Amino acid sequence: MGDGDQFLAVLPWKGQMKPPTGFKRPLKNANMAPNVELQLEWVHGYKGDSAKNNLRYLADGQLAYHIAGVGVVYNPETHT
Repeated sequence: MGDGDQFLAVLPWKGQMKPPTGFKRPLKNANMAPNVELQLEWVHGYKGDSAKNNLRYLADGQLAYHIAGVGVVYNPETHT
């Protein structure tokens, strides 16, 4: 096999796509995180069929479990 066999093997889209009209290259600090803060409001659902043995009742009646990368403490009386 010669060098020509691997032409566009890594980035096949590069030979097919052209930058849009008026395209400007990103600034040097474009890879930096924005100066914002996120706050999680609610977690929907519970996947109990594949995440075994991860739900616990706490002494005060709340439920503790995890879903994805979030630990949840749920109060069924106040729905919070």
